[in-house]
Amino acid sequence: MIIRLQSTISLAKSYLQKLNSLLCKKVYEKFIKFTANIEKVPLLFFLMTYCMNNYSISSFPDQDAENSSLIELKGELSIQHIHEIKKELETTIKNLDTIKLLVYDASIIDLTILQYLLSLKRSENALNKSFEISFELNDDLTELLKHAGFKNIENLQ
Repeated sequence: MIIRLQSTISLAKSYLQKLNSLLCKKVYEKFIKFTANIEKVPLLFFLMTYCMNNYSISSFPDQDAENSSLIELKGELSIQHIHEIKKELETTIKNLDTIKLLVYDASIIDLTILQYLLSLKRSENALNKSFEISFELNDDLTELLKHAGFKNIENLQ
């Protein structure tokens, strides 16, 4: 039983070491301190869930227009994942001129993500790109964002 738990801990340590998120690195450092006490193992499963990327970015090239693509962003769109989302989006849009970004099926979306998307939209001239950002959010998220000052979330300007 102890060997099995130690094996699980080793596997979790290697998994957590591979994560790039600063938040996860801090959580990992704290986890290392706890692993000396074997009864803290349930924390491992929380950490693995907490540090997983629960979002997805998909790109669908426009067959009718060169250097144009529909990019779909969905899932857990929060500050926890901003670095990875930013890196993936920048890689995806690097060689595109026209980008239609659809944000949908979000379990959460926070102001960090909205600020980043707004900065993309506002810098389209400097980047020599055209951004069209649209949202298909559930009523609760739409209402929450309206209260946060985003009155017309469907038309992010």
